[in-house]
Amino acid sequence: MDLAFARAQMGLSLAFHIVFAIVGIGLPVLMVVAEALWLRTGPPSAGSAFAFRKYDRRDDATHRRWSTLFGAASTLTPFFPGLSLSGLGTGEIRVVGGHVITGFLARWTSPFALGCGVLA
Repeated sequence: MDLAFARAQMGLSLAFHIVFAIVGIGLPVLMVVAEALWLRTGPPSAGSAFAFRKYDRRDDATHRRWSTLFGAASTLTPFFPGLSLSGLGTGEIRVVGGHVITGFLARWTSPFALGCGVLA
């Protein structure tokens, strides 16, 4: 009986380390590709604004409008995930009894959360 448990434990340990090694090699490669694409094209939410802005005349109101939208999307895209991660990182967002417990605006507007949003 103990031998079967020991073998199962060893098998799970080996399986974990094989998967961990594969992820440890593959994930940095995916991150480099994603970063290169992001640097080349900009944030995903700004993609349509960037496309419309590129093929428009440079001296009209439409170009200024799409440039403003592109700038706003490029600024806000990293800001809101920074707010979200700060709430998760401080432990202020909890699940109790299957329900999410949080002060709706209290944690999102704290100085720490705003700082994380700005630095993201």
